[in-house]
Amino acid sequence: MKAISLDPLHDPAYYNCGYAYHRNGNLDQAIHSYKIAIELNNNSAESHFNLASAYNDNSQEKEAIESYKQSIKCDPENIDSYINVAQLYEKTENWKYSYFYYRDALGIDKVNNKAKDGFDRVQ
Repeated sequence: MKAISLDPLHDPAYYNCGYAYHRNGNLDQAIHSYKIAIELNNNSAESHFNLASAYNDNSQEKEAIESYKQSIKCDPENIDSYINVAQLYEKTENWKYSYFYYRDALGIDKVNNKAKDGFDRVQ
């Protein structure tokens, strides 16, 4: 918090607070902190990814999917974002979109076991 008081526009400080809140199970504060980090730097794939993870842990699947998609826009090679979106679509029984995201993950890494197993499940 001291870093924020010294420089309230320093997005890594908000990201770090979000991460700490998330690890301690304070999901509402984590989400709030990640959102501020993103407002200050919308191009941070890591902030979008961790916001999505906090949403997912908070049972907010729709918001998690959208945040993972933003992470993909910032870093199109981040296979974990594709897999996580695919898993959320699979969880909500949206097989078509789950299939596409697993397929795209395999386009990044053909031997990724999570992507291969997921792709096989939803075909």
